[in-house]
Amino acid sequence: MKITARFFASSRDAVGQSQLELEVPEGSSVATLLERLSADYPKLAGYASHLMIAVNAEYAERSATLHAGDEVAFIPPVSGGSHAI
Repeated sequence: MKITARFFASSRDAVGQSQLELEVPEGSSVATLLERLSADYPKLAGYASHLMIAVNAEYAERSATLHAGDEVAFIPPVSGGSHAI
């Protein structure tokens, strides 16, 4: 089945692009997809445990099952800026 993986900020830098169209086996989970991507893009593996993941614009657990046409977003933690004084 085909899904779309979208990458933001440091995850985009690790993969080298903002979006990938991927074929994954039926019944794949978010965790399985992340393992595959971490193997294909070793720089992403360093961020994997800290990423927030959204499926179809809603935050999802890594155990969530993917379905054909899903869009999976990999969102790194956001750090704050500074306050102007």
